[in-house]
Amino acid sequence: MIQDISPHRLFNEFQPKTQPNPSDIIICLQGNTIMVGGSSGNMIFPKRDDFSVGLECRYLFSLDESRIFIAVKDEIDTLPRFCYMSLKEIRQKMKEPLSYMYAVHTAWQNIRYYKSQPWGNVQDILMGFYCDVDGDFTIRMDKSELKEAVWVKREDIQGQADDWSLTHHMMVTFKEGRKPNFGD
Repeated sequence: MIQDISPHRLFNEFQPKTQPNPSDIIICLQGNTIMVGGSSGNMIFPKRDDFSVGLECRYLFSLDESRIFIAVKDEIDTLPRFCYMSLKEIRQKMKEPLSYMYAVHTAWQNIRYYKSQPWGNVQDILMGFYCDVDGDFTIRMDKSELKEAVWVKREDIQGQADDWSLTHHMMVTFKEGRKPNFGD
């Protein structure tokens, strides 16, 4: 599975002798669960240097400069800052920060996951969600979080200068009145 937003360079040629660098991501599976970590709404996967020496891994693929490996051994002990979670639990955790009032102090409902995009320098994933306002439409902006927060009519949406970002894609989809293809 590759998202339809940049980057677009997938490299998945079989490379049996490739070994991970300290900053490469290691996918660790245990039954139907995967090892993840994070705090404050951020989710991260362990990197090679989180493990002691001797971890056996296989190269899976690269997305641009990010290389992803899988641990060969199924029973890897949980690391500090990480735990095993099911994909259902991960999906719920990704939606958690959205269920609260955020930087505009507006309650949301009907939250729907749309798409995701790797977020380069910090090795995160930017996730896009659509939602409906629950009740009061008044914006009470948190200036420590946002520079500007305004309601804009659909026909007045400008998009962004780049045409490759998830944010731009979502804005244009909404402006053109197209029904988003949700990932549910």
